[in-house]
Amino acid sequence: MVLMKHDDGSHLTINVNNVSLSASQLTGNDPAKFVYTGVNSALIFSGTNVLNNTNEIARGATNIQFANNSKLIQQRSENDFGNAAFWLLNIAAAGTTGYGNSFTIGDGATLDMEHYSNTSGSGNNVNLIYQGSYLNGISAGDNVSWTQKGFRGFFSGANGSANSQFIFGKNFNLNIPSTDATASLTLMYLNRNQSMVFNAGSQINIQTNYASDAMFWVDGSSTVTFNSPKSIHFAHLNASGTAGSPTTNFFYGVGPVTITNGTTQVWTSNDSSANNPNGNGQESFAKYVLTGSYGIGANGTTTLTRVDGTTVTNPSDLSSGNIREMQTQSIGVGQVYVQYKDQYGNNVGSPVLVTLPSDAYIGQYIALTNNDIINTNMPSNYIWALGNQIPASAKADAQSQGSPNTVDNGDDCGQANIAVVPVMATSYTYNVYVYGVPETVTYQYVDVNNANNVLTPKSTTV
Repeated sequence: MVLMKHDDGSHLTINVNNVSLSASQLTGNDPAKFVYTGVNSALIFSGTNVLNNTNEIARGATNIQFANNSKLIQQRSENDFGNAAFWLLNIAAAGTTGYGNSFTIGDGATLDMEHYSNTSGSGNNVNLIYQGSYLNGISAGDNVSWTQKGFRGFFSGANGSANSQFIFGKNFNLNIPSTDATASLTLMYLNRNQSMVFNAGSQINIQTNYASDAMFWVDGSSTVTFNSPKSIHFAHLNASGTAGSPTTNFFYGVGPVTITNGTTQVWTSNDSSANNPNGNGQESFAKYVLTGSYGIGANGTTTLTRVDGTTVTNPSDLSSGNIREMQTQSIGVGQVYVQYKDQYGNNVGSPVLVTLPSDAYIGQYIALTNNDIINTNMPSNYIWALGNQIPASAKADAQSQGSPNTVDNGDDCGQANIAVVPVMATSYTYNVYVYGVPETVTYQYVDVNNANNVLTPKSTTV
């Protein structure tokens, strides 16, 4: 049974808002597909949607969107077909509502999808986004959570554009605690010139129940980048969920795969974090790059740049044999200061340390237009400068003591507005331009010929 079916979706947009899908009261059977829209259509989720069904959420739609703070929960029921959650059937033509062939996920959205059987024996030998899909990209906003259980993998870029991009925003949470154990299929496949970026603060947990799986197959000139993640955990497990003996590494292909700013521990063979918390190897790094031939890590090249700037190629503790489990953690954050400056560009007092959130992460954006900076720490007799109260040199300076990025270059006049949290042992200083508080001056006119003749006092603000 399909809740909604439409053969040609070229001008069709389906909005799904606060829908709950459950078993038929007449037959007791759960629906199969949720929507089968033919081709070229758009599907937009908002609110909270809970779908209990036995097959895809959608087949045919090629422009799939999730509104800010929306929730999608799918629970496969007992008669699970073992198919994907989404299947993008074709390349949608320009002018159709499905044009783009992509997933767009708004800030704060939550997606949680699972098969009836999460691991062995379920026959779920498919990705959550079907591996035959024509997928040109994924764009996820900040604070997005994606959980999937029992699917064979996440997605494949094989049928998408040669330059497809899969971009996940800050604080992205990817949780894949289990996969189907009946057959091998790479969890994420990139080829040609495709790229995948996990932005700062990501938390990633992937455990595969087929021990010979690579998690990321990075072919051609494709790249995978983890920018200052909070944590990464990869593990090869057996069908039973116990430590597996891998025959390949997590990363397969040419690479490069890059992770920045962290500490890493690895476990090989059947060893695990449960029985050996210290691991078989551990390192701290500013940049950890894996490149080379097929079988990255065992046959390729590991280049590790330590926090002190020294570089090591193929460190023995990270390059020997197939790694079964890997755990990285952020190495901690540095310090942010503000330096108050007057309308002439002169320093007003010394730099002031900005209090960061207790859970601050490397690369996090911090608003400098907050009460502590505007009021609490503001030098006496000064106020926040605006417009032509800011020296002309500020715009050209572009907050040069901040991060190398442009996001914290200041506003159109050069005034500080955003700070970027730096890595441990590094500090950034932002110029906050201030202007003298207007003061009232009282003066009086005196008759020069008669000093005792004082005219009415006058006041003015300067």
